[in-house]
Amino acid sequence: MTLAECIIQSAENKELTEQFNRLTGHKLGTTEFAGKNDVEAFEDFCQFVIKYIWKPMCEEDEDFN
Repeated sequence: MTLAECIIQSAENKELTEQFNRLTGHKLGTTEFAGKNDVEAFEDFCQFVIKYIWKPMCEEDEDFN
């Protein structure tokens, strides 16, 4: 899985986006909404995914190698 795929799958996860919104105050609903109407929210969401999903997933993968 690439980082872009991880972000897309994360954005499609309703529970994850709801928690992101709760923590940040953003109103991110879908990747289409964020990409067209709220660039700041989408950028923050990308950083959120990198920090809490992508990096831990990569570290876990390194543990298996």
